[in-house]
Amino acid sequence: MYIDDNETIYIAEISKQRIIEIKLNTTNFSIVAGRNGDGDGTDQLGIPSDIIVDRKSNSFIICDLGGQRIVRWSRQNAANGDIIISNIHCNGLAMDDKGYLYVSDWVKYEVRQWEIGINNKSIIVAGGNGAGDNSSQLLQPMFIVVDKDYSVYVVDKSNHRIMRWLKNAKKGIVVAGGNGAGNSLSQLSSPSGIFVDHLDNIYISDTNNNRVVRWIKGASEGSIVVGGNGQGNETNQLDHPSDLVFDKQGNLYIFDSLNHRLQKFYIESN
Repeated sequence: MYIDDNETIYIAEISKQRIIEIKLNTTNFSIVAGRNGDGDGTDQLGIPSDIIVDRKSNSFIICDLGGQRIVRWSRQNAANGDIIISNIHCNGLAMDDKGYLYVSDWVKYEVRQWEIGINNKSIIVAGGNGAGDNSSQLLQPMFIVVDKDYSVYVVDKSNHRIMRWLKNAKKGIVVAGGNGAGNSLSQLSSPSGIFVDHLDNIYISDTNNNRVVRWIKGASEGSIVVGGNGQGNETNQLDHPSDLVFDKQGNLYIFDSLNHRLQKFYIESN
C-alpha cells in the first residue's frame, strides 16, 4: 500500500493484477493501473507486489513481480505503463528525497539503490552476499523503508527479523525480531509490512502472528498495537495482515489479506 499527501490510498491487488485507488472517507475504489488481466503487456500487470508514487514525474512506480520488471505508470489515467527496470525479482520499493529508487530482490537476496536514467546505474545497499542469516545476508527481503539519513530498513521475512543498514554499511543491524519464528514479544513470524516514524519507532505487520507490533528504537521486544487475539475476522482480529500505512493524523490503515479488507484504526492521543 501507499498513501499520498491527499490521503488517497493505493493498493497493489496481487490476485487481480491491478492497482486500485481509494479516496479519503470513501469505500468505493477505482482501477488506476492494470485493467487487462495477468500478463506482461504494457497494459497488464502480473503479481504486482508493491507501489509508490513518484511526485516529481507524477507517476506510479510498480513492482511487477510476475513480470520480473518495474514499471512506471502515469497518474493521468494512462492505459499503459513503461518498463524502467527489467529482469528483476522485486518484492518492495522505496524512494528517497533525492529521487533514488530502492528495490528488494528476493532471488538475489539484496536491496539495490537505482539511479533511473539512460543507463540505470545501481549499487547494492543491503545484502548481496547470498541467502543466510548472518549480519551481511538476507533471506526473502520484502518491503523496505529509507529514512532521512538514507538508512535502509529491510523486512527480512524468512529470517523473521527487521534489519537496518546504515548508508555505505557492509553489514546490517537487527532492530526487531531475530530470535527465530514465534509469537513472543521478542519474536516475529514471517513479517511483511513496515512503517518507520520520525522517532525511528518501527511498526510491523507480523503476518503469521495475525498482529501489528511496534518496536521502540533500541527495544529488545515489541508491543502489540492491533490484533494479537488469534486468527479471525472480528474487529479486534486480523488474518495475515500484509501491509500498513499511517495518514497525516496518525491513524493506522492495515491491509488484512485473508479477510480481504482494508481496516482503519483511529489512534488515541496517548
